[in-house]
Amino acid sequence: MARIKVTVERINGACNLPHLVGDHFFVDGSRLVIPEGGHVCIWALQSMMPIFPILSVKDRLEAGHWVSKVKTFSCPDPHGLVQFRLEVVKPREPDPRPITGLSVGRPRPPKARSASGPGKKPGSPAPRPVPSPPGRRKKR
Repeated sequence: MARIKVTVERINGACNLPHLVGDHFFVDGSRLVIPEGGHVCIWALQSMMPIFPILSVKDRLEAGHWVSKVKTFSCPDPHGLVQFRLEVVKPREPDPRPITGLSVGRPRPPKARSASGPGKKPGSPAPRPVPSPPGRRKKR
């Protein structure tokens, strides 16, 4: 995934964390990088999480895809109304394959169906019998 810089662009309400205009952090792959002394509202971060993987490949999305138009993201707090600017500062390595819809990862190969029944892998050993609880004897 790309390195994405998230910056507080404006506050249209009253942020009680408080975030201040200019505060920023980075999403670098799967890591969250916060400058020393900084902080991140977990609710705002949670609302942005779904877009980070897609944003990192937005240059390869279909024309008109909604993510290609995203410049800011709003905090989910209706009283805070913090607007975060999202920008890719280090794109991921280019991949020539086009991305359609929301598929951002590599396509998964189809699963092989087993002829030996559901949930069984071919060549797997038979399940072991479950022992009776202590104090109970099996009737013969």
